Amino acid sequence: MNIDNPSDNPYTPQGEIPTSMLGPKHSPKDGPIRKVNVRPIELLSRSYQLIGNQYGLFLGISLVGILIGSMVPFGIVMGPMLIGIYLCFLHRQAGRQVEFGTLFKGFDQFSEGLIAYLIMVGFSIVASMVTVGLFVVIGLAAWALIAGTMEGDAAVGVGLGLAVLIYILFFVVLMVISVLINLPFVFAFQLIADRKLSGTEAIKQSWAGVKLNLGGIVWYMLVNYFLLMLAALACSIPAILLMPISLGGMFLLYSDIYRGE
Repeated sequence: MNIDNPSDNPYTPQGEIPTSMLGPKHSPKDGPIRKVNVRPIELLSRSYQLIGNQYGLFLGISLVGILIGSMVPFGIVMGPMLIGIYLCFLHRQAGRQVEFGTLFKGFDQFSEGLIAYLIMVGFSIVASMVTVGLFVVIGLAAWALIAGTMEGDAAVGVGLGLAVLIYILFFVVLMVISVLINLPFVFAFQLIADRKLSGTEAIKQSWAGVKLNLGGIVWYMLVNYFLLMLAALACSIPAILLMPISLGGMFLLYSDIYRGE
């Protein structure tokens, strides 16, 4: 696929801006925030076509960026790595040459990426602790109720069944919670890469875009999470191969909402 000429690129942002759907007013520097129709499979298909013949490069960029971000203690470089990954997608969409070194240009906005990431992690830790604590309390209360009303093998059998049920429910709820926790931050790193915003301002604008497209974004994230989980079940390789397409889908969703014309 040749996208050297941006006017020939069919994967430019899409979206309409009905006046009633623009939400809060933004300065010209910020740009409008649009409400769009979110179709997860279509986004992933557009992502694959956008990456085109540079799939190997984007696979390497995504893999190295996530690995470096995960390996450095406390994830202090994950923010800059995500910024660098989305800079690569920005260059690709604009028809500019993408190089592996573009990944590390995220360090030009190191402090803003770090601030956004630390806020996200802090939010995630608090929400996860509340969720785990709630399930522990529910489990102990259920076990005490069973022990008080049943004896012997019947209590053990019901207790084991209840434990399995609570575990399955916990897994499902944790998947939903993990999606909800990340909602305010899903576009923060794209906004830092694209508009050079501060970490806190990027989170504010990210949340504004999410609120306007809440149902569609949650649907995309759940579908994406489910596909990654399915890929992971077939060992790690399919999940790794899906990674750049997944990140590209999130970038295109950002592009439709914040950069569509």
